[in-house]
Amino acid sequence: MHYSAVVLGFAAAVTAIDLRLYDGNCGGGFYGWTNVQPNVCYAYDRDAHSSAEWRAIPFDWSLNVGAYRQRGCDVLVSSRDVYNQNTVCLTASGRVLTGARYHFKGKKRADDSCDAPGASIETQKKCTEQAGPPTRVGLADGVVYNTAGLETGLVETLIDLAFNGTTAAEVPEVYHNLVVVE
Repeated sequence: MHYSAVVLGFAAAVTAIDLRLYDGNCGGGFYGWTNVQPNVCYAYDRDAHSSAEWRAIPFDWSLNVGAYRQRGCDVLVSSRDVYNQNTVCLTASGRVLTGARYHFKGKKRADDSCDAPGASIETQKKCTEQAGPPTRVGLADGVVYNTAGLETGLVETLIDLAFNGTTAAEVPEVYHNLVVVE
């Protein structure tokens, strides 16, 4: 019995949610992050976007996802409760989104969300923090690149290529070994 509890706990710990920011309606070129954590603002100092998508959500998790504008996650633009969905997309009129995050709902973990009354000091601090640079950049043709640990200038160039309609065949060779299969 103890063994199965440990295995289930480990499985829950490695389950991850991915987040993507798009200029289109959750399609086309994007940049994003893998293994996103609750209550952390995922934003990158670039142009604003028109949609945010959360992917690989464990089917039985109860979450609230939110898309924000102004300096990362300062002003909530749109939010939605999510349960029994693996993917959810939030859109905004125009390119106004600068960041996104999620938090748990309806369970003990929800007590320490950004929106919970009396959230701990640790959570309040975490809610103002922003994640690092994107760990994924995707082209409109579906090719995705792993940018974790990549030099900032190379990430910026790849993001520019993703948002201007570049295809994988046109991407410089320096990025070819970064392609990931999703």
